[in-house]
Amino acid sequence: MGQGGRSKDSQEKRYKRWGDKKDKKKAEAAIQKDIHKIKEIPSDFLSIKWCGRTVQKIVQSKYRATSTPEQLEMLPLNGKILLPLDHLPSASIPADIPPYLLMHFEHFLTSDQQKGLQVRWDHLVASGAEHLLKKDKNRSSTDTFHFGTWEVTGSVPCVTRETEAQSPKAILAIDDLLHFIKTYIAPKIASVFKDHAPIQWEAILWCIFVLITVVPD
Repeated sequence: MGQGGRSKDSQEKRYKRWGDKKDKKKAEAAIQKDIHKIKEIPSDFLSIKWCGRTVQKIVQSKYRATSTPEQLEMLPLNGKILLPLDHLPSASIPADIPPYLLMHFEHFLTSDQQKGLQVRWDHLVASGAEHLLKKDKNRSSTDTFHFGTWEVTGSVPCVTRETEAQSPKAILAIDDLLHFIKTYIAPKIASVFKDHAPIQWEAILWCIFVLITVVPD
């Protein structure tokens, strides 16, 4: 699966947005349309809550005086959204925070890539791959697979048990899924880091270099 040729509709949309050749002024205008500037960097970061009602209760209890619908600024429901920090006082921004507080992309994956990912996931589930990690307070209560290598808490990377201790059928499905992600999904994610968070991208590359040096092929 590759990018393939653009459909007639896609070509017409591209021409309408950019012209026969990509116009720099139009490109800059499109980028500015995606940017939404915040007044100050948030002082509170709440942990992820899966329940919408829980989120509403927290907001109402902590920010009752400033969180009515009339007071909140709405972001677009559709399209690309960027919340940069470069317009804020540098002293107010933590040193290790990326250039954007939030990045939202629409149609990040093509329909073919979405379908390819879903098909491979369905094959993985149908293969009978087992969840082998023990549940504890440091892990989500939702069943999750940990495929590939793990190096966060180890001195050297190692292949996870959930990758190795599977049936031959499941291992083939795992390989197919990971190869698809490596070929079509990971490069897109990498391009976002490279374009929008170059310092963090360099740090990622350095970590990969160190891992390859420590554990050569």
